[in-house]
Amino acid sequence: MFINKNMPQFIDRKWLVRDGNLTDVVINFIKHQKGEFELILKKRKKQRSKAFNRYYWLYLKIVRQDTGQGETDDELHEMFKRLFLEPKEITSFGKTIRIPGSTTDLDNIGFDEYIKKIEELTGVPAPNPDEYYY
Repeated sequence: MFINKNMPQFIDRKWLVRDGNLTDVVINFIKHQKGEFELILKKRKKQRSKAFNRYYWLYLKIVRQDTGQGETDDELHEMFKRLFLEPKEITSFGKTIRIPGSTTDLDNIGFDEYIKKIEELTGVPAPNPDEYYY
């Protein structure tokens, strides 16, 4: 078996900690690590539901049909991301670039604000979620 000595042997781990309860598996894993590590604890954001995601893509289709703008729903999605989301900086291979923000980083409240910005720009009201939230 070929092992590249330059390849890192440690793979980042991620666990869900609920109400401060750490399992023995997590504690033992941490205790047995050699070297220096960074432990980051952050509050988990609730991701929007698949139904909310379907609602968004339906709304993009409505915007495209009502305005005649954009060749595809994906083009509108990319445009709105670039207009309304903070770009991210990523560094790789010694180069830093800015990429558009992602709607997947938005929680339900942030996503609702994003939809409202699209409504303001396009003049196309979003449909009632109760009617399309499936």
